[in-house]
Amino acid sequence: MSVPFRNPVPDAVSLYIFDLDGTLIDSLDDLAAALNGILARKGRAPVSRETVRLCVGHGARNLVARAFEFSQGFPADDAFIDATLPEYREIYRANGIVHTYVYPGMTEWLDELSGRGKKLAVLTNKPERESREILAALGMADRFFAIAGPETYGAVKPDPAGIFGLMGAAGLELPSCATTAAAVMVGDADVDVLTARNAGIPVCAVSGGIGDEAVMRALGPDWIIERNFA
Repeated sequence: MSVPFRNPVPDAVSLYIFDLDGTLIDSLDDLAAALNGILARKGRAPVSRETVRLCVGHGARNLVARAFEFSQGFPADDAFIDATLPEYREIYRANGIVHTYVYPGMTEWLDELSGRGKKLAVLTNKPERESREILAALGMADRFFAIAGPETYGAVKPDPAGIFGLMGAAGLELPSCATTAAAVMVGDADVDVLTARNAGIPVCAVSGGIGDEAVMRALGPDWIIERNFA
């Protein structure tokens, strides 16, 4: 089994917690299509793919709210966003894997980690139901012992509750000053680095994702995997 990049994480780490969008999968085009679909339904102008990139990473509600703000030039009313969110989710669920794909090398890495006895989980700000459906459709869901969204542990990254919940589910001791962290967060964006920092565990960043890479690098993740898609 060949993994196209070196894994810098020490072998003592037994639990790998992966972000989803921008880390495991490139979902940007389908997210953009769904957002422009709901914008068109509400009579708003479309937004660009790169504008959508700026909105991803902090949960579906924030994604929709920021898309409307960029589209119309001013923030949308909270009640309007709350009423619009179910429509957006309906559009996205129906078209969530038209252009979405697994990043090259990630399947091989997951299989290599599983072969070494590592536990694998997903922690995303995308709703759990959509995350499970997308991973299942891509043939990835059964690689993870847990797939957690904001509703799973009642928190949105960078709140560390999801990491603590997954560590507990894996039977691991929560990190403290007296212990060496047995878990690592793997992600492409600043929110993943901050979540790991808030939980007191190391973070392995990956390049070439959806998040703002310069901001992610400036936060100083413990390791960075340089993905080469050439």
